[in-house]
Amino acid sequence: MKNQKIKDLSLKVSILLKEKGLTQTKLADRIGITQAALSKILSGKNSIKLTTVQNIAKALDVSAEYLINDKNNKNISDNARQKENDVNVNLIIKLVEKNSKLIDEQNKVIEEMKKSFEEKMKRYKAENVLMSKEIKILKKETDSLKKNFHG
Repeated sequence: MKNQKIKDLSLKVSILLKEKGLTQTKLADRIGITQAALSKILSGKNSIKLTTVQNIAKALDVSAEYLINDKNNKNISDNARQKENDVNVNLIIKLVEKNSKLIDEQNKVIEEMKKSFEEKMKRYKAENVLMSKEIKILKKETDSLKKNFHG
């Protein structure tokens, strides 16, 4: 392949690795070569065989044509799309479950806070009633003392 084609292939592989959360080492393992060999191929230091391109494409769920041509159509197989959709659906389900658990936990905390607030309000009301009674008693005592003192 020409130097620009290798650069294009390397860029596409790099993007696909990021998209799929893979490293060159993992890709190399999947296609049966060392990471060093893959690195030399993608940097243009070593030539690349068509079978290696096909293996890379298969490992990344794209067509070999996508990797070596100027076209940007990945031509992902229906099976690969279904796998990706399944992964996305499973991620969404996990997120919904996690979100539901968080909402349940938040609701429990809110209920505990509500109960605590209600208990404090009852206590404050009871204390307020007692203080009102004490004030009335003190007022009567004060009035009585005033009468006795002036009277």
